[in-house]
Amino acid sequence: MVDLPEEIKELAGIRPKEIKDVERTVENNLSILKKQGERILESYDRYCKSDDMRLRDDLGEAIASRLNHYVQAFKDIVAYVQINEEGYLENDSLSYLKRVLQSKDIKISQDGEKALEYMQRRNSPIHDYFNIDKLNQEMLKGVASYGNGFVELADTIRDYCLEKFSDRLMQDNVKKVIKAKRR
Repeated sequence: MVDLPEEIKELAGIRPKEIKDVERTVENNLSILKKQGERILESYDRYCKSDDMRLRDDLGEAIASRLNHYVQAFKDIVAYVQINEEGYLENDSLSYLKRVLQSKDIKISQDGEKALEYMQRRNSPIHDYFNIDKLNQEMLKGVASYGNGFVELADTIRDYCLEKFSDRLMQDNVKKVIKAKRR
């Protein structure tokens, strides 16, 4: 893409799209969780249909990136649930938050449970860049086997939050609530 001088952009009526910060509400975090789960599946579908090895490599990286965003949104939401219902957050590790979710009165699908297990397994060696190809192969196998579990888990968590929290609580800033309880 060619960079145009600001004067020409103004004359042509081209205005840069301003990206606004998304509010970090419970509702928005739940939306991000669902969207990332869906995009993991969409990227995987494109990966399977492509013969272009370069594109497949890029799509594999996109899946990994979306999975990382999914895990962070999951951690934020479950930490919020724990704080809101119990008044404390023991720690914010993925394994702790996974146990918190599993301790709730929530029916998690079999694929959702497998997605949870995979997130925890992947979380430990994520910084092992020497074995990135192996980690990505395991990721692709996981998405192929139980990728729907990410979307199902997002739906399950959303349903739980909608049932347990008022509209006002759904507008809480998740990061602020978590930060306040860490002090």
